[in-house]
Amino acid sequence: MKQGQVKYGNSTIHYCKWGAGTELLIAIHGFGEDSTSYACIGENLPREFSLIALDLPKHGSTEWKDASAITPHELLSVIQRLCAEGGIDGSVFGLIGYSMGARIALSLYETDSKSIAQLLLLAPDGLSMHFIYWLSTQTTVGRGMFRWTVQHPKPFLQIASFARRTGIIKESRMRFAKLYLQQETTRKQVYEIWTAFRKFRPDRKKIALLLHRHQTPITLVFGKNDPVIQSSLGEDFRQHAKSEIGLEILDSGHQLLHEKHARQICSLLKIQNQTNLKQ
Repeated sequence: MKQGQVKYGNSTIHYCKWGAGTELLIAIHGFGEDSTSYACIGENLPREFSLIALDLPKHGSTEWKDASAITPHELLSVIQRLCAEGGIDGSVFGLIGYSMGARIALSLYETDSKSIAQLLLLAPDGLSMHFIYWLSTQTTVGRGMFRWTVQHPKPFLQIASFARRTGIIKESRMRFAKLYLQQETTRKQVYEIWTAFRKFRPDRKKIALLLHRHQTPITLVFGKNDPVIQSSLGEDFRQHAKSEIGLEILDSGHQLLHEKHARQICSLLKIQNQTNLKQ
């Protein structure tokens, strides 16, 4: 594994790289993680590939100085800077995204589908937008409520506990709320990251049309026991899309980036002739 960093404006982007193959993959990690999350994939990577995983803004060792919300165009520019600094042809590449990283990958594909050779999405967020996430990030009132909840979590947790007892919300959602709202540092992290990436809101219908137009290979991977991102989302997306979508279900929970799954995940990568990827 090689580690490095590149400058982007006033910011510094940290990354990890594995492999030396001609088929370039860009990997995007999940919420609160960093590029080293992909070590198990990088260490089992087929020789045809090279893999670059970056620390997203607000994550890992990346120092992000811009206070405004990040856009898909901006993140694509970061990827191109990483490729240019490394002397790598970044005109066409595949995307791997895990959890929140899958939502980001879908938005990048929607923004520049001609440059994306394939999509491998693990426990993919972004196939639907939960009402709470929409309210908290996409509306001015909701963002204000979200900020107040971060500062005063106890009333929210009391309401959530009542909703759980009455069956309005599932136990898995309650566990999620407790996990991310009980600690002050975690609450602030949720608020900063959710609001920073609020511009990444993939349009399923548009993405389905682009997949059909470009015949982009896409595989969705779910954990059988994932309490947060369930495989029914992938089934629904596949039924409404006009292109072939691979669907794999692993004997796992939400965490798919694990050594025991690495070889199986790597076997799903598509090896292609990059000069004939896009017609």
